[in-house]
Amino acid sequence: MKISVILPNYNHGGLVGQSIERVLSQSHRDLELIIVDDGSTDDSAEVISRYHKADSRVIPLFLKENSGVNAAASEGIRVASGRLCIGIGADDYLCDPHFFSSAAELMRRRPSAAGVFGRSRVLDMTDDSVLWSIGAAPKEGFWNGQKFLNAFLSNMAFVPGSSAVLRLDLVKQAGGFQCDLGPQSDYFINHALSAAHGIYFLDREVAAFRIAPTTYSACATDEDYFRCHALMEQRLRAYAANRVFDPALMQLWREAIVNGRFNVNRYEALHATVRSFVRELSPWEQRTIPPRLMQLVESYLDQSEPIMAELEQRKSAAHAVFREIAGPLEERNGRRSGYFDRISRYIRDASLW
Repeated sequence: MKISVILPNYNHGGLVGQSIERVLSQSHRDLELIIVDDGSTDDSAEVISRYHKADSRVIPLFLKENSGVNAAASEGIRVASGRLCIGIGADDYLCDPHFFSSAAELMRRRPSAAGVFGRSRVLDMTDDSVLWSIGAAPKEGFWNGQKFLNAFLSNMAFVPGSSAVLRLDLVKQAGGFQCDLGPQSDYFINHALSAAHGIYFLDREVAAFRIAPTTYSACATDEDYFRCHALMEQRLRAYAANRVFDPALMQLWREAIVNGRFNVNRYEALHATVRSFVRELSPWEQRTIPPRLMQLVESYLDQSEPIMAELEQRKSAAHAVFREIAGPLEERNGRRSGYFDRISRYIRDASLW
């Protein structure tokens, strides 16, 4: 079962070699590595050409001008010929040499599935230190479309782009890497295909990717960030139209997106804790608290109020973008809310997965 690896590169001449070598060292040999150099101005072309000469599975595409990662990835998808495909950044790499073999075997068992994904190790671009691991489902194995969608909206399932092997025909059917989705293009593909067709989860780290303050997603403005996520929701609903989208879970998902951008929960928890500390002090306790500490607490509350007000405005603006583009949740489904409450209680109980 042939796997097409799409590897966009822009000025990562110092890292792309590692990414290439990890792909070529996979125990699964039936693959093609399509490297799309997006108009690099460093020594990337020389590095890529060297690997092309050494291994015929390496297929280089050199774009004359920088057009962005989604456009570059789309060029790779256009010429890909595998049954399965995966997108890997030039600064990412595979860390499990048997990942492709496992994915191919699972897809032979259930060829109608969208694909196979594992976890990804997140590294600091500056020193390659491990920051955290992403990629999850409540348990390993195959997840049918509705159960995966419920888990995804409940923030219990996530498919990282760097560790997802997907059916190439479905990726093309879903529109490929759509430029107007910005950095959420693979986010849409990974989760829309999984919700519509089901997907396998391997509970092990199979890839690693690096992050920095200058990454594609990190550079987006708030407006662009939430616009892309709202478009993603809109297209997810359209692509997986045969699935039940519980409004209560959609609300959870939207709030998680907002929290992921602003860290709302932490700010609100800290503010609530300090305010509660002041309100609940009894008269005798007040006499035991050092005056300097009380001054610090009161100063914090005074200075944090405008910060919390600004945060509330940013939250409201984010949810307004979702309502404008993806629609008000209450109006998106005509079923009774009690029915969805029962579903929500069911799927939030992890013991029932």
